[in-house]
Amino acid sequence: MEMTLPRYDRADHRLSPRAQSLGWMALSAGAHFAAYELARSGTLALFTSKTTGFESSSALPLAVGTVSPFSVVLLSCYSSLLDKRGPRSTLRFTTYVFAAVLTTCSLILCLCTTKELDASIESEVYRRNISRVAVFFLFVYQNASVRLLHSQHWSFISSVTSKDEAKKWFAPITGLASLTSTIAAGSISYLLKSLNLFGLLITAAAIMLLGAYCSDTAYRIAEIHNFSPVKEADDKTKGEAAGGAKTLPGGDKWQENEVSPKQATATAGTDGLYVKARALFQRVPILGALFLEVLLCQSLSLLLNFLFLVKTKEAIPADEERAGWSGKCYAWTNGVSGFLQFLVMPLVMRWADPRWLWLLMPASMILLVCRQCLQSNASLMLVGLSFFWMKTQEYSFRPVVSELIFVTMDFESRYLGKEVINLGADRMGKSGMAIALFLATTYYDEQGLLETLSKVALLAACVWLLSSLRLVRLISPTRGRAHTDHSEETEQ
Repeated sequence: MEMTLPRYDRADHRLSPRAQSLGWMALSAGAHFAAYELARSGTLALFTSKTTGFESSSALPLAVGTVSPFSVVLLSCYSSLLDKRGPRSTLRFTTYVFAAVLTTCSLILCLCTTKELDASIESEVYRRNISRVAVFFLFVYQNASVRLLHSQHWSFISSVTSKDEAKKWFAPITGLASLTSTIAAGSISYLLKSLNLFGLLITAAAIMLLGAYCSDTAYRIAEIHNFSPVKEADDKTKGEAAGGAKTLPGGDKWQENEVSPKQATATAGTDGLYVKARALFQRVPILGALFLEVLLCQSLSLLLNFLFLVKTKEAIPADEERAGWSGKCYAWTNGVSGFLQFLVMPLVMRWADPRWLWLLMPASMILLVCRQCLQSNASLMLVGLSFFWMKTQEYSFRPVVSELIFVTMDFESRYLGKEVINLGADRMGKSGMAIALFLATTYYDEQGLLETLSKVALLAACVWLLSSLRLVRLISPTRGRAHTDHSEETEQ
C-alpha cells in the first residue's frame, strides 16, 4: 500500500491526518528525551552523592553491568504486553511505569534524607541503605528502559512513512529530539535554583506523562483514519491469505520466498536466537561486521562515560552543582548533534560517500584520546571533550549511516539482524566493559586507574577503527550492493 505524507492541505488549510499523527509522535519522542535528560542528570548526581549514593568508584560499573540482564527482562515483559494489549496500550503503559518509577524513587530518597526523622545511628544506617537501593534501581531502570520507549516511538513513525518520506523526515525528527534535549539539559542549572534533585526527577516524570498524551493522540488519529500499525497488520494478513506479494506498513513488499518480520521472530524463538543469528550472519556477512563494530563502539563509549563521571565527581564535589554542570555538557552535546542532523548530514548524504563517516568516527576519537593520554593527569575539560564528541557522533552520524546499511537488505536481515545487533552487540559491549571496569577499580587506586583506562581507551579506539575498515569494505558505494549480492546468491 503506497503512502504519501502531504505536509499541507491547501484546500482546507490543514495538515493531513497522517502528518498530524506523525507530528504528535515526534512531540512525544521529543518529550521523552527531554525528560530523560533531566532524569539522567539528577540520577547520576544522586548515584555519586555521599548522602544518597555510593562513594566507591566500583559501584558505577556494577550498575551498568546490571542494565543488560535487566534489559532482557524488560524486553520479555514488553513482548508479552505487545501481544496482549497492542502497540498503543503498551506504549502508554510503559511510559506511565517510567513516570511512576521516577516519582516513587524520588519520594523514597526525599524521605530518607529528611533531617526531621529519627536521627539515631541505627535509623541513619537503615535510611542510607534504603536510599542506595532506590538510587541503584532508578539508575538501572532508567538506562534499561530508555531504548525501549525510544524504539516504540520509532516503530510507529516507521510504520506511517514510506522509504522516500523516511529519507526526508527522519533527520528533522531526530533533530527535534536533540533540540528538546538541549533545552532540557541547558535548563537544569536554572531549575535547581528553585528545585532540588528530587524535584528535578518529579519534573521529568511530569514531562513523561505529557509525552504519553502526545503518543496516545498520535495513535488515536491513526486509528480514526485507518492507518494505524495494527490496522495495516490486519490488512497485511488478509493479503497473505489471498497469496502473492505481501504488503508491510510503509508500502514495502516481500515475495513468497522471503521471510517476514513476524516469521523471523517466530523462527528465532523456535530455533534459538543464537542459532538463528549465526545462520543470518553467515548468509549476510555485513551484519557480522556491523555487530563487531557496534560492540567495540559501545565499549569505548561506556569507558569514556566512566572516565567522565569519575573526573566530574573529583572536580565538582557538590551534588547539585555537578548535576548542573553535567546538564550543560549534555546540552552542548545535543545542540551540536541537532546542528549536524539538520544542516550537515543532509549535505553529506547528497554530496559525499557516507562510508567515510564510518572511518571518521573512530579516527577522530583516536586523536582526542591520544591527546588525553599525553597528560599524566588529564583535566576535566579534556576528558569531557572526548566524551562530548563520542556522544555527538552517536546521536548524529551513527543513526543515519546504520539505517543506510539496513535499507537495502531483505526483511529477515532488516528485522532480526537489527534486533540482534541492538540487543546483543550494544548491551554486550557495555556489559563486557562494565565487568572489566568493576575488576579494574578493585586493583588500582583512583589516579592510576584513570591513567590506565585512558591508555585502554586509545587501544579500544584503534581496534574500533580496524573493525570499521572491515565494515566499509563490505559496504557498496551505491549502498545497494549487499542486497544485490544476496539476491544473486538466492537466484543461483
